[in-house]
Order: sequence, then structure tokens, then C-alpha cells
Amino acid sequence: MGDKGDFLAGVIVGATVGVVLGILFAPQSGAETRQRIKEKATQVAEDARERATEVGTRLRDTVQERIGQLRQRGADADVEAAETAL
Repeated sequence: MGDKGDFLAGVIVGATVGVVLGILFAPQSGAETRQRIKEKATQVAEDARERATEVGTRLRDTVQERIGQLRQRGADADVEAAETAL
């Protein structure tokens, strides 16, 4: 999971830097440039929140699945122990 998170962070940072540099070197007024930077920063932040929510949801689902598996293994072990005791 760490490699995917690092990759995602790299993509977000790279995209942000690319957008900002593109805006800064575009021929337009300072006010227009600042407005475009603000809009792009807002969009990047929203995208990052969405991605974080997706990752969190997948992580939660995986953890819940693993907990269910462990509980089942525990129940199976209890049944096996009870059968052995008989």
C-alpha cells in the first residue's frame, strides 16, 4: 500500500507543479494568473480529497474483510478444540 500511496503523492505533486509552471509562463495579467492558480489549487485539493476518500474506503473494506476472516478462523479453531476435547 505504501508504494501506491507514494506513487499517488508523486503524481499529485508532479501535476500540481506542471499546472503552476504552465500558468506562470502563460501570457496573461497577474490578476488572471493568480485566479487561475487559485482555481487549479482548489481543483487539485478536491481531487486529492476524493483520492484519499477512495483509498480510505478500500483500506476500511480490506480491514473489515481481514477481521471477518480472522473471526472465522477463531470460530473454526474453537469448534476444532471442542471436538478434540470430546
